[in-house]
Amino acid sequence: MLQNLKPNRRYEHPFYWEKLPVRKGISVLGHGASNCHPRREFTYKVTDDRPCHIHGLPFEILSEIFHLSISWRSEIGNPYTFLSHVKHGDTPLSLLSVCRNWRAVALATPSLWHSIYPSWNSLPCMKFWLEVAPPVPFHLQIEDPVLDYGVYPQFPCLMLQLFASVSHRWKSLSITLNPVLAKEFLAILQSPEKAPLPVEGLILDMRSESRGLTSDAVSAILRQLQFLPHLKRLDLETDCYNHRFDPQSIPWSTLEQIKMRHGLTTTEAFLCLTQCTSARTIDFRNVQLLPRDHIQSEFLGKRPVTLSLLTSLTLTSGADPMTILQYLSLPSIQTLCIEFINRDHLVLDNFLARTLTLKTLVIVDDVCDDDSQSEPDEDIITYFLDSHLRRIPSVYLGFEGAHKRVPKIIEEYPNARDLFPQMICWEAAFDPEEKKKVPFGGPELIGWDNNLDSHRGWRVFWLFRDGKVELPPRRRRCG
Repeated sequence: MLQNLKPNRRYEHPFYWEKLPVRKGISVLGHGASNCHPRREFTYKVTDDRPCHIHGLPFEILSEIFHLSISWRSEIGNPYTFLSHVKHGDTPLSLLSVCRNWRAVALATPSLWHSIYPSWNSLPCMKFWLEVAPPVPFHLQIEDPVLDYGVYPQFPCLMLQLFASVSHRWKSLSITLNPVLAKEFLAILQSPEKAPLPVEGLILDMRSESRGLTSDAVSAILRQLQFLPHLKRLDLETDCYNHRFDPQSIPWSTLEQIKMRHGLTTTEAFLCLTQCTSARTIDFRNVQLLPRDHIQSEFLGKRPVTLSLLTSLTLTSGADPMTILQYLSLPSIQTLCIEFINRDHLVLDNFLARTLTLKTLVIVDDVCDDDSQSEPDEDIITYFLDSHLRRIPSVYLGFEGAHKRVPKIIEEYPNARDLFPQMICWEAAFDPEEKKKVPFGGPELIGWDNNLDSHRGWRVFWLFRDGKVELPPRRRRCG
């Protein structure tokens, strides 16, 4: 057996049996050996001078192999991937024990150490990771104990305290807060002994379901954000019913990527938008809907605000885009995703007429209720006849019962073959990859025909081509 070999020198990795001195007649149990099969014997000849090709690989290739050997953890809405399971026998720690060359390559590959998700690992293991990891910036994610099974309640707080010792290396922080974690995190933010956190991204989950997080704690943390000099990305989710804070405490003017799920009023949302002069991506959801007449009086006399750098804007769940879009000029916008209850085709048409850079438009029309009568169908037809919509390459329309209602509209509308665009109806499946293309939408989406191969995970209900509605072949998915 190989384990009975006694080489002249000690090897620290099982792969090194290939470099042992020549021993003839080594008996090795074949793969087919068992109680039901005869024993098979064969002889290995191993030589010291046989070339080891892996040591001849360029640094870049070996580094990429090391990176691909790790099972990275990714989550919807989080732009980063994380190393979640860390053991002495797993990569990247195991790479340090193979040889000096591998150890040097592993330590010189920042992507192996660029993120850590310690919630599923022990404190001793995380201490060891901090000791051996090179001093490079990294992304950190810490979960609430409610979400960590088999972990004692103090564990996430102890993890946060452990990694606070290297807070000067935090590149981003994703944290789910309960009252204890919130108190510890606030102490880190307010510590006079440390420099401000150098984080560029901050993901704060402050939903208080079963966590008891108060509005005072939320407000205290948000007031500290203005003291983070490198903060460019903010993803904030709160309990929209129980948390109240001053939106002006957030440094809107310096943020480049903003995602917010909080119960702002439409007026508050607009005032925040007008300050986002550096933003490239904005996603506001769960915005409270005010009565139409109140909104108009609040915005009466306002001048349009220009956000010259903004390329992607999402407004949903009561944000009333039909009011906000009247007062926004977006010369660089490429992706617009809106959901509304107060529909106004004239406002939308005027906005599209002056916005020539749009490449993707997602509209979820909550007014088109399937239980209503002819008026919603007329509004659906208005979308299909809008020339400004037709020039946008990727358009997605979502409303209730789309896959059944639109074929009926096509059949009944005169000359639909020449007037309506060629289109597709999908059953949308929003996995992480699809979320990058279409941030949100209903389960049924109508889209232009040139996007047929863009969503391989979506099932095609039907296609409208050459003046008729076609059912796709049974085996056909989108792509």
